Amino acid sequence: MSRPLRRRTSADNSLGYLTGNLIGPQTFKAEQAPAYTGGFTAMMVGYCTSILTIGLYSLYVRYLIRSKEKKLDAQPHIAEEDDLLTEWHDQTDFENDKFVYHK
Repeated sequence: MSRPLRRRTSADNSLGYLTGNLIGPQTFKAEQAPAYTGGFTAMMVGYCTSILTIGLYSLYVRYLIRSKEKKLDAQPHIAEEDDLLTEWHDQTDFENDKFVYHK
């Protein structure tokens, strides 16, 4: 993984934790005790959003797998190349023609 990508991922995670720590306590109000319906609703919205995001990412990866398989089937010389060095170059999965996500 490249250094800028690590920095971006770390920044995104920090921003997510920051946002959650700022918004989370605001949803649990003392006057809603003991049910805390606002907090429960906020937690369920966050949970459902996470599940939806995971599902959409799964569909996106399946799309990438299918499109890469079609590309390799159309150009079999790419899949047959046996150059070990090309697999170790610092390339993303989009730049490396032989890279395929595992099912």
